[in-house]
Amino acid sequence: MLSICDFPIEISGADNEVISNYDKLFALFKSSILPENTKYLLKIEVEKKDEIKIPDCDYELLPFCFCQADEELKVWNRYSTTGYVQLIKPWNKAKIFETSQTTDILRLNLFQMAFSSFLYLNKGVFMHGAVVSYKDYGIIFTASPGGGKSTQAQLWGKLYQAQILNGDKAMIRLKDGCCMVYGSPWSGSSKYKQNKGVPLKAIISLQKGDNNEIFRVANHQILQEIGTHIYYPYWDKELLNISMDTLNEILQNVPVYILKCTPDERAVNLTKYTIFKE
Repeated sequence: MLSICDFPIEISGADNEVISNYDKLFALFKSSILPENTKYLLKIEVEKKDEIKIPDCDYELLPFCFCQADEELKVWNRYSTTGYVQLIKPWNKAKIFETSQTTDILRLNLFQMAFSSFLYLNKGVFMHGAVVSYKDYGIIFTASPGGGKSTQAQLWGKLYQAQILNGDKAMIRLKDGCCMVYGSPWSGSSKYKQNKGVPLKAIISLQKGDNNEIFRVANHQILQEIGTHIYYPYWDKELLNISMDTLNEILQNVPVYILKCTPDERAVNLTKYTIFKE
């Protein structure tokens, strides 16, 4: 059993070697806790084949290709066609088909599509950003590639022993009246990925500057500022609508700041004082 974002995930399949590959891949996210409510259980079956026939593509959302058929959706990476995932509505089941040529990178890729659909269904969103935990509260640093999110996260770790939960992708989930942020198994080129969730204290949009200044974003400007850093489930209209409602609720409860900064201790101190008043 796996646990991602506090959701239990059951992986099954006839090939023990294939299941072992997933056990190793998600070793940090293993859990022995059985779900109390199967509503929040995601089941993923893995099947290994000698050869896979990729179906015709109905539409693309790069790098993914999609084939829609009634209550099922087949998804694969156009640059690596040695496997695909079949998503089954209402998104609590999925089936991954792979061959002996399937790589761990593709496994992560396909697994993420299955998990993403389940996450969006259950009041969660994916966001491009580095996540740190300080005094058991979470901060997301988001920016365009090369914008300094990894630098800020590492400075928090170095200066104030903050934990870096993830260096590239944040998972935000509304749970029991609280907005939580989690580390994820998907960390891009970053080495940071922890199986931990904490209440989300703030979202920081980074901009490079010669001096350090921070200010809160007005409500009507928030989506303009961070909207491009959200991963939207464009593959399903219902999921897209749910994700927009979830995002709206998150942004009503979590402050968003713009931090114009230099890559040093001064930016960290200014942010810490603004958010934690210390």
